[in-house]
Amino acid sequence: MSGANLKATVDAWNAACAAGEDAAYGRKVQLAALDTAPYYAWKTQNTNIGSIGGLIIDTDARILDVDGNPIYTDEMTDDEKFAAALEAAKGFFAAAGYTFGDDGKMTAAPAGAKLSYEVMIGAAGTGDHPSFAILTDAKAALATIGFDLEINDITDSNIMWDANNAGTSELWCAAWQATLDPDMVQIYHSTKGSSNHYRIADETLDADIMDARSTADQAYRKSVYKQCLDIIMDWAVEIPVYQRQNCVIYSTERINADTFTPDVTTYYNWYADVENMEMN
Repeated sequence: MSGANLKATVDAWNAACAAGEDAAYGRKVQLAALDTAPYYAWKTQNTNIGSIGGLIIDTDARILDVDGNPIYTDEMTDDEKFAAALEAAKGFFAAAGYTFGDDGKMTAAPAGAKLSYEVMIGAAGTGDHPSFAILTDAKAALATIGFDLEINDITDSNIMWDANNAGTSELWCAAWQATLDPDMVQIYHSTKGSSNHYRIADETLDADIMDARSTADQAYRKSVYKQCLDIIMDWAVEIPVYQRQNCVIYSTERINADTFTPDVTTYYNWYADVENMEMN
């Protein structure tokens, strides 16, 4: 922005503050004039939203099988997608060293692995956690290829966290929050993180995480975080299973619906434009 345009913008804003309304955006609250120096500015930019971990995808966000091909195609039905996912799972198991018989079922696990694993859900033990239904379907599907997934929907989540801290848990489910520009230290750093329940101990990952954390250059941070995610993918410790969507209910008798925040998403909350809301 040129100096002249910046001055014109500030002058327009100060005039709106004096008038008690920003006519350009319908804003009538928190109108503070910019009339006392000094001022500081920083560059901001949009970034993409992605998952920290999970299966490899292509540029169209399609999950790829062990050979790098999309598991699903657009013309597939839901049943066909389910069958394709199970076939892809067999490919991943085989690549990991599991052996299969002529009937398509597992016959043996590789050294250090098993044909049966327990997965804990750290909820209330009532079966209403989003992961419970997903795991129930996965258990039934995996059983058809000779793999046993034991679901432990525990009533006390502390049991799961104690097992994680002791390093005795095999598989577990929990909800994690994410931000547009994540700081990976807490979850993935081997010594500085407070929640490294994956027990990753990777010197290169540690160095990359601290490197990205040391700069405000968004382009550089993005490139380093990509390296970090590639390392995390190689460790194969995390798979995202769902993304929460919030439901917001408000009274049109109390709030002018025309002023309510439009296009609310998981990442753009209803209060993002709260200064524009009007009461009836």
